[in-house]
Order: sequence, then C-alpha cells, then structure tokens
Amino acid sequence: MDRRNLFKATLTPSDLNALSGSEAGASTGRTATAVVDNSASGGPHANDSAATQGALQAQATLVPIYAADVTNVVARPELILTSYQALAPAASADSVIRSALGAPFTSLAGAGCFATYATVFAGTVAPSGVPSLAAMSASLQQLLTLPALACDHYGKLAMILTLLARPTLIPPDAAAGEPAKPTMHFAAWLDDSPLNIGAHSQLVVSNVLNGAYLLLDAMYSFAIRLPYSGAYPKPTLSVLENAAALLQTPTATGNYVDLWTANAAANRALVVQAMTSGTMGPQFIDNDADSGADAWDLHMASLIDNMA
Repeated sequence: MDRRNLFKATLTPSDLNALSGSEAGASTGRTATAVVDNSASGGPHANDSAATQGALQAQATLVPIYAADVTNVVARPELILTSYQALAPAASADSVIRSALGAPFTSLAGAGCFATYATVFAGTVAPSGVPSLAAMSASLQQLLTLPALACDHYGKLAMILTLLARPTLIPPDAAAGEPAKPTMHFAAWLDDSPLNIGAHSQLVVSNVLNGAYLLLDAMYSFAIRLPYSGAYPKPTLSVLENAAALLQTPTATGNYVDLWTANAAANRALVVQAMTSGTMGPQFIDNDADSGADAWDLHMASLIDNMA
C-alpha cells in the first residue's frame, strides 16, 4: 500500500499530535502581522449567547469559524472535519465553500474546498508575531497553541489541517506518465519581492479547479484563482513556477476573494496589490535549500512518510 494511502487508512487521533517537523531549522523571518478574532453566526452555534454571537459577527469570515470550533480543534485536531461538515449538516459543505467563493470557483473540487476552509481556520488560531519556535520544527500541537504565529507557521498549520482530511494532496506531483493528481505546495517568496513586506509564504493547490491553480494566503486570508493562460502551465516547470508565471497577469475581478473582510493585518493592502497587479513572477520564488519552496515541500512530505 502506498504510504499516503496507508496514512489515510490508519491515522488515529494520537497520530495527529505526532505530526511535526523533526529537522532543526532557523526562523525564516516571515513575520507579517494580523489581528485575529473568530467569526460568524447561526448554523450549529445558533444557541450561543447573544454577546458571543455579536462578537463573532463583528469579524465575519467568508464561512463560519466559531470560537468553540477553534477550542475543540486545539484539543482534538481531527475535529476540524466535524467543524467543516457542520457548515451544511443536511447538505454538502463543499457547496457552501463554492457558493461563498463565487462563480469563478464553481469547479472547485472537494480537496480545494477543504483547503480553503483550513486556510480560513488557521488564520483564526492566533495573532501574528514572532513565534518562539521555527515553523519547520513546530509540531501540530505547538502550532495550535503558540501565542503568536508567522506566515510560515500559518501556512504549515493550514496545510496540516488540510492533510488531515485530504492526505493525498501531499507533494510531490504525479510522476511523468501518470495521471495528474491534486497537490498542495508551499509558495515561498524572497524578501525583495514586490510584496514589500520581507519574505512571505503562501500555498498553491493544483488540479482542484478546471484550468486554473488555487492560491491561498493563510496569513492575510485571501484566495486567488489563477487561470491557465498562453504557454502556461508548462510541463517542464513546477506547480509553483507555473503559478508564479501566471501571477504576471493582473487578476480579473472575481478571481480574488477576501476570506476575512475584517483581517487587519499590517501591510495587507500591499500584499493584495502585489499579488493581483501582475508584478509578481518566478524570479521572486525563494529557492533556498533550507527554507525555500522546495525545502518546504520536502518537509511536508516527510511528515507523512515518516509516519508510515
């Protein structure tokens, strides 16, 4: 049995807290900031107190993320699947995500829907700041309980939460000659990129949209649909290289979605402007052997492989 399928078949709650990076590593300095609150109203939390509901409504996310959900997932990470399913107890949670994202995302597959939810969820866990642990060496439980997170930490947390439900998203991509499969990748950007905030990281998901990549930012709470265009994607390039090439075209209306309208992260406007204006590109990918995009993909893959 393939290791990733074995992981999917045998994962237990105790395994979830064992998910961690064992490699020692220095902090990458990705410290963009965000002000965090939890949000939404109604649904399975309709009986919450009026005061609680009011506080949640004031910081509405694209889909409901409740304080109780965060508390439950911190205690038992596998409960993120329960929180997701509660978006539509009598229907499909995937359909709730697609509807919230809008018409350009109608083709979004279930794996992409859950990745979007996990991205929103990760952003509500803690405010940003300077964490006491490097992201690569932080375990899932540490990521859920650190008092502050940086963008690498948010990205790793969002990715692990996604993999709890969709472990087959783990990189690498399918081998040459095999059918394409959805995969999730770290997008690590150099500190001199047009983002103008220093080094930053995001996530890119392949093969979950018809003719497009899905880019997710857990720190700044937004999603971008990157439609294939011209010569891209090229089979000789990586998912991230192709996605970065497509970022050289300004984002069309509807392909950018704000996942948390009240996200008050410092410099958020700069990041959104750079990501949607066509100024980013492959030349700004961080290829550092220890902390760059490929290093992160290898690190995330090892979390699964080391459990099998």
